[in-house]
Amino acid sequence: MRDAGAHRLPGFPHLRSDRLLASFADDVVRDHAKFPDWLGAMRDLDQRSRNQEIRNLPATAAIALGVPDKATLRSEALRCGHVLLAADLNSPDAPLRLARASRVPDSYYSALRLFGLYPLASIPFFDGVQRWQQRTVAEFERQRTTLFDSATSIRYVPAAGDPDAENPRTLLARVRINTLGIPQFSDAEREVLLAAHAPIFEVDTRRDDDRMGTIIWRPDRMLAVEPAQPTVYRRVAFTRLGTNVQTQLIYTIWFPRRTSSGKFDPIAGELDGVVLRITLDDEGRPLIADSIHACGCYQQFFPGPQMNVRPAPEARIEWAFVPASLPPLSRGTRLAIRLAAGTHYVIRIAAAENLDGLRYATAGEDELRALPISADATRSIYGPDGLIAGSERGERFLFWPMGIASTGAMRQWGHHATAFVGRRHFDDADLIERRFEIAVKKAGTETPAR
Repeated sequence: MRDAGAHRLPGFPHLRSDRLLASFADDVVRDHAKFPDWLGAMRDLDQRSRNQEIRNLPATAAIALGVPDKATLRSEALRCGHVLLAADLNSPDAPLRLARASRVPDSYYSALRLFGLYPLASIPFFDGVQRWQQRTVAEFERQRTTLFDSATSIRYVPAAGDPDAENPRTLLARVRINTLGIPQFSDAEREVLLAAHAPIFEVDTRRDDDRMGTIIWRPDRMLAVEPAQPTVYRRVAFTRLGTNVQTQLIYTIWFPRRTSSGKFDPIAGELDGVVLRITLDDEGRPLIADSIHACGCYQQFFPGPQMNVRPAPEARIEWAFVPASLPPLSRGTRLAIRLAAGTHYVIRIAAAENLDGLRYATAGEDELRALPISADATRSIYGPDGLIAGSERGERFLFWPMGIASTGAMRQWGHHATAFVGRRHFDDADLIERRFEIAVKKAGTETPAR
């Protein structure tokens, strides 16, 4: 039942970390005034993860652990966490010890790269990545002038916006910021932001594999995607740009499978997810968008006009693939993402205002960590390794020299290694900051702001 979404801190059973929180470790060591908020965030991360784990436990497990029921188990875990938290706050050396323990392990396995002769194997892999990028750029250019065809595609649209909803700019201006600079949104405020920027998905559809839907546990306890109810799973995250913490909105859709292109297709398999992330500026407007598949592959960046790509620090690594820029978005418009049939590759990004299409439902991504498997039981779709069992791809037998476990398998937030050549994680706190700089126009020129 262990949830792998957040890193368990060795020696601190009441705390968990992620790559964002780990990025503040040095700041906290230098400035102890930030320690309570940092510690509290890691405590909250553990509590939320542990609640999911307890929820997924069989009813008999609580008795085996010496408590009458899961509600008691949850309250006891909460009480113990508070006791340990108080001890940390009163420990002079806790910031330094936690700074070391909070580091999230790399998702790359150096041993696999060693035995796979990575320096040599990465050469043809990088050439393959470049060929895919060239094909993608050509397809984006073709799609730029291709109109949406309702006969061969399905347009999935969000609910119309609430005219009385708070403006994202106003919301971001008034929300409380903790000492780390992280906005402290309420659930209602998260909903306002997610709804305001909810994208449109235009999916080229040839077969049922191309119909996005809701993830369910089947009676045989296998996962499936039910297309009768299209659903977009959402979460709010954060990234660091210079001294600022920017809000990110993540939208994930799921398909039953990636269609096989022939008798031997190592990339085909059950379940296929596509993730769109929108990073907001301080005014609540999209600053940059990027996308991956739920296996971590095929990352694409779509920077806004004020974003400039930084050069890669070395040759022949996957750095920042930009097949198109973020389109200008005026009031009342939102992003429309087009996906190819079969592969579900992102092949177009545009601005759209029309909300004609098939209405999709929304759900919190955390619901997948405790999904009903029967009338009185839940189970996470992710295993304790962060992978979705049953979504394995044949490519894992070919791509292992790149150091990624079970390449092609769908995986949980926090486990998306996004580069075969080089090292890159979707949730790296400095992912965008290292690859892009914000340029501000001054007197007819542009100068980097960060």
